[in-house]
Amino acid sequence: MKSKKWTLLATSLTAIVLMAACAQSTTTSNTNATTNSATTTATKTNQSSYFTEKDNDTSYDESTASKIELSGSSANVFGDGVTVSESTVTITKSGTYVISGQSDGVQIKIEADKSADVHLVLKGATMTNTNAAISATSAGHVYLTLAEGTTNSLSDSSSNSDEKADAALFSKVDLTINGKGTLNVDGKKNNGIKANDTLHITGGTYNITAVGDAFNVNDELNITGTTMTIDAKRMGQGGQ
Repeated sequence: MKSKKWTLLATSLTAIVLMAACAQSTTTSNTNATTNSATTTATKTNQSSYFTEKDNDTSYDESTASKIELSGSSANVFGDGVTVSESTVTITKSGTYVISGQSDGVQIKIEADKSADVHLVLKGATMTNTNAAISATSAGHVYLTLAEGTTNSLSDSSSNSDEKADAALFSKVDLTINGKGTLNVDGKKNNGIKANDTLHITGGTYNITAVGDAFNVNDELNITGTTMTIDAKRMGQGGQ
């Protein structure tokens, strides 16, 4: 099936809500969208019902944050809660982690306690990997902030062998993406961004290309304050 292209503008006063449990529905509020063979329903929504204060919090203290500096097929790490072994960077504690540089074949894994809030900051990071570039399998909540003025890129490969994480960015836990930077996502195996629980997006500019779904979310997908260009078979798919 040929891919479809969407150009979507969701201003700070609009919200897009995709409820992805059992049956799919799409709700938009005062949103300008151009779609190809897509149907949307316009209704009024109350953003406070869908987003928390923390979803919109992009602040962080770089002086106390741990650092992950990507470099080719490995990375250099500084600070608490993060280790590196060959091409795998593992985060195991609550905290803020600033990621920068360029890598090919490096995966960042989040394997923290189920009560841990992990805050990733992409600050000019470009990651390509065979499997998901970032894979969060255990935490309480993962927050990913796109640093203002930066362009960041995440990509897996067509040979991604992890069927449960068949995306460029994968989270088994609740995931929030915010900030004022740009995120380019290339889902070469199947999905662009895959979240087993909820996915909230409250800011940033997104260019998403995917063989399958741009967003594959089990529970709910809530979007506001973003500009998105999507080239994928489907914008979203849930209930899997």
